[in-house]
Amino acid sequence: MNLTETAHNISILLVEDTPSERLYIASILQQVSLVGCNITLCQASDGQEALTICQTQTIDLVVSDWRMPNLSGIALCKRLKAEINTPYILLLTGNNETDDLVYALQSGADDYLAKPFDPRVLTTRVIAALRLIKSQKIMHNQHKALNDALTQTTKLLAEKKAELKQAAQLQHSLLPAKRFTQQQWQVNHYFQAATELAGDVFQCFKINEQWMGFFLIDVSGHGAGAAMQSFTLAQALNPNRADWQTSPDKLMEYINRVFFDPSDQGQFATMIIGKMNSTTGEYELCNAGHPQPLLINVNSCDSINMQSSLPVGIDEHTQYVNWQGKLKADQQLMIFSDGIYEMNNPTHGMFGLQRLKALCTLKQIISGDAMMHHIRHALSDWKLGDGQDDMSIMLFSNNTLGAANAQPQGKAPLSNTAKDSINNLLTQLTPSPSTVA
Repeated sequence: MNLTETAHNISILLVEDTPSERLYIASILQQVSLVGCNITLCQASDGQEALTICQTQTIDLVVSDWRMPNLSGIALCKRLKAEINTPYILLLTGNNETDDLVYALQSGADDYLAKPFDPRVLTTRVIAALRLIKSQKIMHNQHKALNDALTQTTKLLAEKKAELKQAAQLQHSLLPAKRFTQQQWQVNHYFQAATELAGDVFQCFKINEQWMGFFLIDVSGHGAGAAMQSFTLAQALNPNRADWQTSPDKLMEYINRVFFDPSDQGQFATMIIGKMNSTTGEYELCNAGHPQPLLINVNSCDSINMQSSLPVGIDEHTQYVNWQGKLKADQQLMIFSDGIYEMNNPTHGMFGLQRLKALCTLKQIISGDAMMHHIRHALSDWKLGDGQDDMSIMLFSNNTLGAANAQPQGKAPLSNTAKDSINNLLTQLTPSPSTVA
């Protein structure tokens, strides 16, 4: 409803001690009308009675005589103006001197009319007062409506914030343990959401005594929509629902068939699904439009040149293929989302895939804990604040790597060589001014 079109109730109080005068003025006031206003008139014989009425009901306009017994019009003005919500006061008097006008206004009267007066002048003055009162009521209603809307919005925002926090906690509960271990192999991971809810999700788990399964999903977009989709896909790949005895390409084809874009906004997901033999280090991977995994050796780090097919959710008839390899005891396998190398430094721009490879190229073998600490430190230094995209890493290592220097999780030390690599990386790989230009 338009607040300006609401019918406003306006009450007028006539205060006059002389009955004949009161009857005459009342007859004039009863003829006053204003569009959009329902006007009621009540009367008092002196200021004291008027004050009592004003204390027991809402009065918008007081038309009062000056000289009255018990409580004069001037005294009434002063008493009413001392209250928080005060009516508009039109003072009537036989005194027409300038000093009287000034004194009346200083006492709290909003308008002043000398007797005898032309009824048309009184009507005009009252209508002007009613217009002002109506405008104030409109403003009050608008302010109240705004406050009500603001209160409701604040309440809804608080509820949504609580829901987002719960959803984020649920999403984090889908992630594996910080260091998942099966036989001599372990999986470290890193996860950073661009917003409270992420489109990235990953997991690794035991299939049987010999095999572990894993996946990393990156749904296009950010926020709740992407998070809901990633949650749905992760649930579909849950080992209690999906057949992890089959090959990764068959699992990918299954996920591609069940992918559903409810809003029909062209949403899709890049993904890697894999299995690893925890006895031999043999692994199988299937890639659906995801960044190629990195194979980390001493002094080298290279992308695995495996075949990649379309992301899931684009063509339900896409055929996916497996890649097979074997991870040696002194090698590490890293799977990651594109947010890792696409993050931007405010001065030097995108981190880039080459920097990521250089970051992982070390002159010594270090544990998975130490390597993840190394990577997290450098990424944090580069992005200098919140990421622009969701960032996920899964790092597969033999848990005998760097065993001599092994420490509790999160405490793994780096040698001076590794520390120097971290400290010098940004300087060594920062583009020169000419390159940036």
